[in-house]
Amino acid sequence: MSSAAERVGWVREGWRALDLGEPDAALEFLDAEIEIHSAPSVGNPGTFHGHDGWRSWTGQWFDAWESFDQEVLTIEAVGDRCAIAKVHQVARGRAAGVEIERDVVYVYELRDGKVIYMGLFADRDAALEAAATREADG
Repeated sequence: MSSAAERVGWVREGWRALDLGEPDAALEFLDAEIEIHSAPSVGNPGTFHGHDGWRSWTGQWFDAWESFDQEVLTIEAVGDRCAIAKVHQVARGRAAGVEIERDVVYVYELRDGKVIYMGLFADRDAALEAAATREADG
């Protein structure tokens, strides 16, 4: 089990790595068997597994956008193993040029300094529910 401050720090460092502009830079923070879930309400839905799943998920996502920027607004520890991050996204679609601006919430479950689960949700309530389920199933 990690402290709340450690979990928040690990998530913050993972985002710093991702901000380098290369999604694979975040792999050092992800467990080799990570499970990634993207809710239908946020796009690119489904469940992806492992580092290859991360590459597939991020590849599909970034391929769809001409420009895509994210800003972490808040990170907070939840329960004994999870953290959530509220993130502001601004993007322009590659094909039709559609622009979006929205806030989403990521859920992270950590073990031994690595993210073992990451979920992407449209709002805090859905993220907290997912975190509570992960904590209960632990």
